[in-house]
Amino acid sequence: MSAPTSITPNIPPRFGTLKWYVFGLLIFLLGGVATLVLKRQMGGTDAYELERAKKRVEARQKIETEAKELLTKSGWADQGKGIVRIPLEDAMALELAALKQQKPRPAAYAVGAAVPVPASATAAPAPAPKADASKPATPAAPAPAAKGTPAATPAPAPAATPAAQPTTPK
Repeated sequence: MSAPTSITPNIPPRFGTLKWYVFGLLIFLLGGVATLVLKRQMGGTDAYELERAKKRVEARQKIETEAKELLTKSGWADQGKGIVRIPLEDAMALELAALKQQKPRPAAYAVGAAVPVPASATAAPAPAPKADASKPATPAAPAPAAKGTPAATPAPAPAATPAAQPTTPK
């Protein structure tokens, strides 16, 4: 028997694996150097951006100082209409003094009576019986109630006590 023959002749590779690796690394390094050179040539944009950022910071500080002045000092908001501007802390103190002078009044919305809850719903559940091998796993149905006995009615809800009603701070 003869040795198997191949369709392609045995041609040695032109570049070995190590040579391809070095070639790729060289291309990568050349790309990095080109990027650094181009970035250095375009260095003027950083100074321009820093100048713009400085202007934005100055404008923001000016706006913040004006807003702080408006929030912390009294003055006219609209003198023609007679509207003044006062600090928030002063406004809260004035409003609190005005509310203390008023009598408490009912809420703007009506609160209905509490919905009665049946006593059986609030009672604690009975403990689960022990599983017994002789008894079936499913519970038996409850016996029907006698026809002559009326169904139990739920107890009326207790009247609200004065301690349970909301009060206003004095």
